[in-house]
Amino acid sequence: MIKVEGVESGVIEVAYNFSAIIHVSEAGIEYVDEYEDTRFIDFDVCSQNAPKYLQYVAVLQHVARRNLVQGWPESSVYYVEFFTETLTRFVFDSEDDVERLCWRVEQMGWKVFGLS
Repeated sequence: MIKVEGVESGVIEVAYNFSAIIHVSEAGIEYVDEYEDTRFIDFDVCSQNAPKYLQYVAVLQHVARRNLVQGWPESSVYYVEFFTETLTRFVFDSEDDVERLCWRVEQMGWKVFGLS
């Protein structure tokens, strides 16, 4: 678990390391929260919430957005935010890990919008 403050749009109180993700299915993502409870992100709900987070984009089937916040020299942060009622963010150690998750989500018939 990683505390996040001052996030641009949407409220994020907690971000999770990508290792919290248990399973990705057509219906959504299972993950372990900060209390070690299993949680579920419903892709249908995320898709319905997409217009709230992605303005001026054709949002059909979008469930999340990904980004890279570059730091200097070693503080870059890769993340994927799912469009839950309050954004749910997963932080990654590498771009390869982000690509694997996004590929899996898209394999399930959904889309991830790239901010960078």
